Amino acid sequence: MKMREVNFNFISDAGHGWLKVPIATVKALKVAVTSYSYKKGIYAYLEEDCDAGAFVKAFEAKTGIKLSGNNGITCSQPEDDSIIRTYERY
Repeated sequence: MKMREVNFNFISDAGHGWLKVPIATVKALKVAVTSYSYKKGIYAYLEEDCDAGAFVKAFEAKTGIKLSGNNGITCSQPEDDSIIRTYERY
């Protein structure tokens, strides 16, 4: 059985990192999100220390798709503070 491919983007700057995921997916998985995460448009930017881990755990449990290592997650790192810091708090 072929699993569908998924890819989430992990964005970090020198001080912190966030996992970009659709808000609809966060809600469907019933992941509790703290005010340390951000949102813009249809995406949530889940902070790395707690919210992103809770999302990954819930996603893997629901779908059976493992996101460990770089499987399903790509990384990017801007040179300066990320623009994510200017987005609305979740």
